Amino acid sequence: MQVHVSAPQVSLKDQQNSDASAGIVVKFDVTSGPQYNFNGITWSGNQAMTGDALTKAIDFKPGDLARQNKLDLAWLQVRHAYGKIGYLQAELDVNPEFDAAQHQVIFHAAIAEGPQYHMGELTISGVSEPLAAKLKAAWKLHPGDVYDDTYLKTYLQVDAPSALKAGAAAKAWAINPSSTVNSQTHVVNIEVQFR
Repeated sequence: MQVHVSAPQVSLKDQQNSDASAGIVVKFDVTSGPQYNFNGITWSGNQAMTGDALTKAIDFKPGDLARQNKLDLAWLQVRHAYGKIGYLQAELDVNPEFDAAQHQVIFHAAIAEGPQYHMGELTISGVSEPLAAKLKAAWKLHPGDVYDDTYLKTYLQVDAPSALKAGAAAKAWAINPSSTVNSQTHVVNIEVQFR
């Protein structure tokens, strides 16, 4: 967690140090420092989700090794949790507090939730009207519902294929989804084009 990287040391590949056309070598000395364990997280700025719900959204338990890739995934999981309840612009500012004696780190996460978005219109194009009606009926978010940022993936992988099978449309479809997010009305319109 507390890696120290030295200033770069630059040298020429040319043994006589006179010709840069042979290239240069840049060297850094890296000192890894001690390993730290996760010791919890505090939340501030969260109104739409409780601190307990946010803590459950991350895959970290006290005592876990505080690996950077796992931390990055944890913050992404928080953004996904907010996206499920319509907060598409939630921002997370995370600051670690290190306990050097215990080799533990606690994180302080400040959240700016932003506005909540709702479902607007769904447009289906590229198929017959009866099949478009079946594909629309398979879409589970109705206009005005809180927008779930994760649902489009579910629709494309599960709900739309089921509707296509039910509609006896056995051909292989190329599906091109797009979304239009209106930051003034806080509405998300979806278009799904079939080819």
